[in-house]
Amino acid sequence: MATYKNIKGFGIQYLDSDPANPNIGEVWFNSTSKSLKGHGVLGTGAWASGGTTNTATHAIGFLGGTQTAAIVAGGASPPTVNTELYNGTSWTETTNIPRANYNGNALGTTQNLMIAVGGTPPTTGATTKWDGSSWSELNDLNAARIGMGGFGTTDSGIIAGGGPPGKSVLAESWNGTSWSEVAETNEARSDMMSGGDSNTSGFVAGGSPASPPYTFAGTENWNGSAWTEVNNMNTARYGAGSSGTATLALIFGGATPTRVAITESWNGTSWTEVADLATARTDLADGSNNSTANATLAVSGYSGSYVGTTEEWTVPVTTTTFTVS
Repeated sequence: MATYKNIKGFGIQYLDSDPANPNIGEVWFNSTSKSLKGHGVLGTGAWASGGTTNTATHAIGFLGGTQTAAIVAGGASPPTVNTELYNGTSWTETTNIPRANYNGNALGTTQNLMIAVGGTPPTTGATTKWDGSSWSELNDLNAARIGMGGFGTTDSGIIAGGGPPGKSVLAESWNGTSWSEVAETNEARSDMMSGGDSNTSGFVAGGSPASPPYTFAGTENWNGSAWTEVNNMNTARYGAGSSGTATLALIFGGATPTRVAITESWNGTSWTEVADLATARTDLADGSNNSTANATLAVSGYSGSYVGTTEEWTVPVTTTTFTVS
């Protein structure tokens, strides 16, 4: 049966000024300039060099913020409490995270508000909140673990999978105060990639499953109540970086188990290979909801040695005025 939108189409927004943060594909009529406008992608994405972190490390599990205002905390070899802020050009050290920690995950979208979850050593379920100047302890996960997928905000998020022991299908939902167990993922795995907006919308992809060849390409979408298997990534891998939402995301680097620079873009339905990282590496910093799929960061990792390399991914996006010729 035809729907209303099939018959009537979509109404055009009538605004007296351009929206401050338009979505890609959004169209509106500006009544002040008397012009029809839209916001969209112009050209293809590419990686560019950014500032180098003060501490070369890998397996940073706590990354949050945007391409021009980011935060990383922790890391391995050896485990560190180091916390650094990025301004789009350089990294500056700030207040240390309370415990030396690596291979956890993080929730949050800004430099001044992030939750660091889980990690090791020892394996923990600790939930620690950054408020822009200091860290404070919140309620722990129900199950201590490392190498999880995670997505969402400091008020609404999901942590899924991980280990040890073995590989887990366990998923927990965060409501801003406490964790509760929700439906399990279909595949037990750790070191997967992920992205999403909240505890009702996100995905996990790839990772290291419990059986050979220990690399995985599967993707699962989360709708707030259940996980659904969808299209696989083109390259099975684990330990990559990731960013974005359930309908627009980016995965980059990782191991197959050979280190790779491959970058793939997700549109909510399928994966497409796009421009490679300049440096093939695994165990990149991961926060899963840092920045967006059109403007994100690939930070640190292992490329034969521990590195502080930062690469910036940018897809040209602009607001355009439609004209008739």
